[in-house]
Amino acid sequence: MKRNLFAVLALSAVAAAAVPATALANTSAGAKVVNVVEVTYSDTSGKNTFTAAASTTTTVNLVKSALNATTAPSGGTVAGLGCLASVDTVSGGTVSAIYALSATANGADTYSLTMGDNTPSTTANVTDITRTYSTLTYNGGVEATNPASRILGSAIPVGVKDSQTLLFPGGSLDGFAANDIVLVEIGPVGGKVKRAFKVAEVFQGTPASHANADGTTAYTSGKLSDTQAEVQGYLKLAAYENTTVTLNGTSFTFGGGSVAPAFTTPATAPTLGVPVGEMVLVQVDVKASASSVTADGYVGYTVNATNGSNSTDLTCTAGFYKRSQLSIRKEVRNVANTTWGGTATGNPQDILEYRITVKNNGGQAAMVSIKDAVPAYTTLVTHNTYGDKAGGSVFATITDSLGKTVAVTTAVDADAQPTAIKTGFGDAAGTAATKAINFYLGDTSTQGNGGTVPSCSNGAQSTQSACQANGGTWLDTYTILYQVRID
Repeated sequence: MKRNLFAVLALSAVAAAAVPATALANTSAGAKVVNVVEVTYSDTSGKNTFTAAASTTTTVNLVKSALNATTAPSGGTVAGLGCLASVDTVSGGTVSAIYALSATANGADTYSLTMGDNTPSTTANVTDITRTYSTLTYNGGVEATNPASRILGSAIPVGVKDSQTLLFPGGSLDGFAANDIVLVEIGPVGGKVKRAFKVAEVFQGTPASHANADGTTAYTSGKLSDTQAEVQGYLKLAAYENTTVTLNGTSFTFGGGSVAPAFTTPATAPTLGVPVGEMVLVQVDVKASASSVTADGYVGYTVNATNGSNSTDLTCTAGFYKRSQLSIRKEVRNVANTTWGGTATGNPQDILEYRITVKNNGGQAAMVSIKDAVPAYTTLVTHNTYGDKAGGSVFATITDSLGKTVAVTTAVDADAQPTAIKTGFGDAAGTAATKAINFYLGDTSTQGNGGTVPSCSNGAQSTQSACQANGGTWLDTYTILYQVRID
């Protein structure tokens, strides 16, 4: 079975993980060392000649090795593993990244992985944490979600058949299949790089053998020429095309840059004796909710990959879940002047105007609603259009960061919205003192429930950076106006 399922890999803040060394082996596991001895003799007449032959066979063992943890290939080459820099992610959102694990042994091996919080933990100011990983096919499709183990092929090349094909000891290519990604060391001394290619064809070949091979029986027949010669196996490789996916609201491109192998060209010739290892892409998705109003949220975790003998640990912090930083301010003025403040004076029958400003400097807040009331010793003023003092049911306006305004009526009805992105709704229980006043702000708000603040004017992005990068306006401020008359 080619695909035994795998597990997880991690990433995040600003560290870089070391790359494990290549396996200490120069011959592929499964290669056969066949040694044949032949004796020739004649009878005493010298007229009859006879031979006898015997052989031994030694199978090369697997030399286990830790995996290399790197970035996904970019243009075909790979760099060391760096954790993610800060990502502007909404509370309750998901931080994602694609990395790679590559085999460095002299043969196929099974790797088990586990994932948990890092020690000491860097997880802080979050709740509802979900850590998920998926192994991907070469083109970014999901191969398996949260798998437990994975076989990765690895073998050491011994020659070049043609510009696309590498030769290996017969029978040593377990674990490889078409459309696998493999890393091949190419280039001259001083300019060597690891380049990713796609497997087009796998031919196992067969090891050498000899019939008289038990190593204990005394054979009286057989010849040296009875040896069945090795048929070398090969991997025929092809260009690995670039693939673009969306991660954290932006495009992320990986792949081989569509560069075809050129193994017979000195500048891109393979390094014989260095493992050609299978690479598996791993996408990590970390979801969490910011639980603090004073600090952003972080999720720490460690991934351990082991074959039972060798381990690769990767410790990072993921998250940067933006906390909501919603503030509210209320001001008053006597409409006879233009000065806004926390206090005012007025005569009976003067009109007071209140201004409520709601602003969110952080990550998105949901279900944003405001409770107010008609102040004691006043009566709520209603209008046909706000400020015209001509009666009617309009008592307030709600204006967003773009200057789009909604006229709010006392009734529980569908206040007309200026755009498809909701600005807000409101109602008043009555005009007399102490009667309740309700406002519901932001996109997705309704006549009875608050919405999202901030939101993007184009409705498509959930973070300020992504919104502005796509030409939108981050609607983070809402202003409410209403008037009362002093009794």
